Amino acid sequence: MDEGHPDPHDPAPPPDRLLGRDALKESVGRELDRLFNTRAPVDADTLDQRQRSTIDYGIPDLSLYAPNDPAAILRLARHLTIAVEAYEPRLLTPKVNVIPYPERAGRLLADIAGGLKLGDEVEAVGFRVALGGEDRDG
Repeated sequence: MDEGHPDPHDPAPPPDRLLGRDALKESVGRELDRLFNTRAPVDADTLDQRQRSTIDYGIPDLSLYAPNDPAAILRLARHLTIAVEAYEPRLLTPKVNVIPYPERAGRLLADIAGGLKLGDEVEAVGFRVALGGEDRDG
C-alpha cells in the first residue's frame, strides 16, 4: 500500500483517527447514556448472582427503585457502578451516585465520576445521565 492509502487490514488505527480529549469524553458520555437507558434482559436479583457479560447489557428495570427509598437508591447506584465497570472500560474507577432530578419530580439522575486515560495522564471527569430519559450533561 502507498502512504496515502493505509492498509485496511492493519489493526492499528492511524493517529488522526484516535479520539482527542473532547471527543473521548463525548463518546463515553454517549455510551453511558445508552447503557443507563437500556434495560437488562434479566432481573436485578439474577444480576446480583452472576458476573456481567454482553448478554446482560443494560441496567435493571427502574420501577424496582422507589425514588424516596434510600436503600433502593443505594442498590440502584451499586447496579449502575457495576454496569459501568463491565461495559465502559474507558472510564477508570467509576463511582455512581443517584440523585433526584431537580426539574422533574419523581425522576432520577445518575451522577458519574471517574477518570479518562489521556496519554500518560488520567483526567478526572464527570457525567450526569437522566435515568429513564434522554437528558444528559457531560
